Amino acid sequence: MSFRKVIIICLILTTIIAPLIQLSVGFYYVKSIELCPLQHDIMLLMAIGGVFEAIFFSAAFGFVYSITPA
Repeated sequence: MSFRKVIIICLILTTIIAPLIQLSVGFYYVKSIELCPLQHDIMLLMAIGGVFEAIFFSAAFGFVYSITPA
């Protein structure tokens, strides 16, 4: 397996794992509405953040793909 494929696989795994960790940590520590009044809107905020994260990681995939030798 080439170094290029290893880097791309690591980036893909990061793309999948990072939002899951954010979601699990967020809902584990934010259980009461009194502590966090944004709890009702947290899914919408995470979805908006996920769009920007997808744009960032797709740019990272393209950059790594373009600079690494085949």
